[in-house]
Amino acid sequence: MKKNQKKIKKQNNFEKENNTILDKILSERLLADYSVQDEVKILLLYTEKYIATLSNNYSFSSDIEFSKGYLNKKISLKQLHQRESLALSNLDKLDEFDKNIQELTLLFLNANFLNGVEQNQDIGSFLFLLSNIQDGLCEKFYIFLKTI
Repeated sequence: MKKNQKKIKKQNNFEKENNTILDKILSERLLADYSVQDEVKILLLYTEKYIATLSNNYSFSSDIEFSKGYLNKKISLKQLHQRESLALSNLDKLDEFDKNIQELTLLFLNANFLNGVEQNQDIGSFLFLLSNIQDGLCEKFYIFLKTI
């Protein structure tokens, strides 16, 4: 099998896993009783606890701290935008693994996402970003949701 065919097959497996996990989350209504803001905080907590720690790159934890600071009104919109710009400018300097983590943390540096303005709070998008980072993170997220 050619390299591209293997990559497509792996991507299809990720999509199946994501859809299965997404179906479980929706059918079990694991996030149904949360406001958009609380849902964002749950995604942020999971990312802080299980994703940012996968890398030795401290900037991911700093991204999370900026996001939390913005949500707690301890940093301004301007400061959040500056952090987002910095993260974007460093994206091409990262290896593939760290780049995938950065793409996830960038979600939390977006003020519209944090404020619930954009409809990016789509769990399917979050699961997709998780699956790009490492196998099993979507399942781990599902288990995490069952414990909160």
